[in-house]
Amino acid sequence: MRAIFGLAVALPVQAAPLDAASKKRVKAATMEVVARKPVQDSAIYEKALPLELLPYAYRSDEYLPVGTAFAIGTNRFVSAAHVLDGFIGSNFALTGLRDSTGRVYEIDQILKYSMPQDFVVFSLKDAPNIKPLEAERRPAVGQAVYAVGNALGQGVVVRDGLYTSDTPEEWQGRWKWVRFSAAASPGSSGGPLLDAKGRVIGVVRGASPNENLNYAVPISLVLDGSETAAQFEAHGTFSLPMMTASTVTHLSQTASLPRPHTDFARLTLDTFNSHVDRSRKELLLSNADEYSPEGRARPNCLTRSTSRRCRGCQYAAGAPVCTGRCKRREIIFRFKALHGLFPEGSEGNAQRRYGSRRSGRLRRSRFTSMPTRASGSSEHGRFRSWT
Repeated sequence: MRAIFGLAVALPVQAAPLDAASKKRVKAATMEVVARKPVQDSAIYEKALPLELLPYAYRSDEYLPVGTAFAIGTNRFVSAAHVLDGFIGSNFALTGLRDSTGRVYEIDQILKYSMPQDFVVFSLKDAPNIKPLEAERRPAVGQAVYAVGNALGQGVVVRDGLYTSDTPEEWQGRWKWVRFSAAASPGSSGGPLLDAKGRVIGVVRGASPNENLNYAVPISLVLDGSETAAQFEAHGTFSLPMMTASTVTHLSQTASLPRPHTDFARLTLDTFNSHVDRSRKELLLSNADEYSPEGRARPNCLTRSTSRRCRGCQYAAGAPVCTGRCKRREIIFRFKALHGLFPEGSEGNAQRRYGSRRSGRLRRSRFTSMPTRASGSSEHGRFRSWT
């Protein structure tokens, strides 16, 4: 409490800053996670882009800062799983770590990985000699904490707050996240959450969208994580751009560890692409009555027309019965060719006429809202479209 103009005012509780020695040790053990930008842009532009409008630090850096990692043992580094997953399958090079001198280290082996608990442990090639941070398995709620991270990609900073509470995992409450009030900006993910003695109590995983109450993975989950099996797990809804229907999907799969980073990245991409393919087929088959040639949705639903009337027979959108064929057969055949749903023996003729989703030769039609290979998505795009 403090008296201001004769009134007693309660000031917010603030943690004492880390001492200089602890802060130096923490910053030495914490590194940026970066992804190398594409060397050459595959797009061709009519005129030069006004790149000078981009911030200088962004346009002058050949790497893109994407998160934070820290040393937890001899050549053992920890980060959030989503930090390493974010650029898999993109035109950016695989992620690595960059120290305060600007040197970049390539990730060597994935030692632990848990998608549901959002952490990854890995080693580096030609790893630097860094003193690892100590861990505290049983922190007390209410104590001062310090979030360390590459905030906004502009360097590692230390910010203070309080360990406010524990909150259950969202799906089944199998474990509890650490909640804290120290600021966490984009780029802080994967950084250490420390107690007043500079010991790691958690791994920063995300910020609250509305309040300054952020989330961290308890360090005990990381220390007790499996060293022989990677966990892939996700739950959410899946939909397609030409359909209003959606389905709830679940992914639960394991893979052996340790693995080289390049092999693990390929495995992650293949796992999610396979999951997307299964979800797509499940969604289409479960809605066959609506989206078949004689289904109730009719071609106006398949094409997602923005006009108020059907482009073929001009009946009002949403009417129970179509009064004409309005290219219905062609739309349905293109729809099935896109998703590989032809009966056995008829797919070859349809693909010769309309092209194949796998060959990437689907032709454009005047039904411009019908997805084609050109307006569709790559393997990475299909992976990202799943929520």
